[in-house]
Amino acid sequence: MLALQLTARCLPFVLILVLLAGCDDGKLQLGSVTGQVTVDGKPLPAGQIVFITDTRRAFGTIKNGEIMEVTTYQAGDGVTLGKHRVAIRPKIDESEMMKPPSQRKPDPYAKLVPKKYHDAQTSELSAQIKRGQNPLVFELSTK
Repeated sequence: MLALQLTARCLPFVLILVLLAGCDDGKLQLGSVTGQVTVDGKPLPAGQIVFITDTRRAFGTIKNGEIMEVTTYQAGDGVTLGKHRVAIRPKIDESEMMKPPSQRKPDPYAKLVPKKYHDAQTSELSAQIKRGQNPLVFELSTK
């Protein structure tokens, strides 16, 4: 009789565990992003790209004009589906950023990307991300 009572009391907890094991991980769906970034028709040698929505941000690297390793949760996993505002920034040397401003070396990439593109609110850049591959092209201008 005692075993039957314990089983009845434990059954709800067992059901909850079974249901939780069958649930998804709660992560948003992602699409892969590749593409190019140019400034006045020339590939951006190095930089960072940020995809911004109200729910999540994704960050990527730009090397020789190519968008690579765009990450939302894990390295290179992609960008959440939907419309995004986009910011493109010059490459940041994090080791230099750790130094006091008076001791930092000049950043050779700082002037390659006009300031308006550094912030998604002023860049006027956007991207619609869908399932699968999303080849993107961003043509920036210094004019």
